[in-house]
Amino acid sequence: MKVYWSYTIGDTDDTFPIEFVSGPKKYLSGYDMAYDHAKCPAWKQYHNNTWVIEQPFDFGIKFKDDRLETNIPQKAYDQYVHVADTWLDGEHPEIQLKYNWFFWTKEKDVWIEQLAPPLLSRAGVELVSGTFPISVWFRPIVIGMKLIDNDIFLPRGTPLSHIRFPCKDTVRLEQRDPPEYLKKQLNQHNTLRLFSKFKSWDIIQQRLSTKARCPFKWN
Repeated sequence: MKVYWSYTIGDTDDTFPIEFVSGPKKYLSGYDMAYDHAKCPAWKQYHNNTWVIEQPFDFGIKFKDDRLETNIPQKAYDQYVHVADTWLDGEHPEIQLKYNWFFWTKEKDVWIEQLAPPLLSRAGVELVSGTFPISVWFRPIVIGMKLIDNDIFLPRGTPLSHIRFPCKDTVRLEQRDPPEYLKKQLNQHNTLRLFSKFKSWDIIQQRLSTKARCPFKWN
């Protein structure tokens, strides 16, 4: 099964050179298969369609006196980091890295999951996980995280997110620019989020119901 991917930095069409960011990396390709559990068919099946998104550059964050300090210029910070008005409402500060990854497919009933890499917590952050059906909804995967520590450093190459497709078919990823109809959908989805923030899931359920409906009226 083929799934297409693209990415941007912030609310722009900016990307890095292909030599700097080449795309998601297959999880099993970089795994130490010497472990005994790596020979388990159930374990390999679970991770078969899993890819890794890595931090593209050295990134440091310090949280002090309800403020964030980073090691990148202000212009880069404005493009890469999103801080909502409610970022301090929970026990830990919550931010988003606007490292936007898009995945889409022509196949039906394909879902995507964003999962936390096992070692990410050692860096002092906790990934916000989630799932949605890429067959009916076009939106970016973003890196939402809670800052558990006050002084965090994410070196280039740090696994930020595991992207998994929970299906039996083997997924093949292919880089492609999103077609215009998906860009139009993205604009509509962003407008919906702006005016009615949490209404998107209701529409997703409607689209899933429509896709599953039998085309023959008598059934």
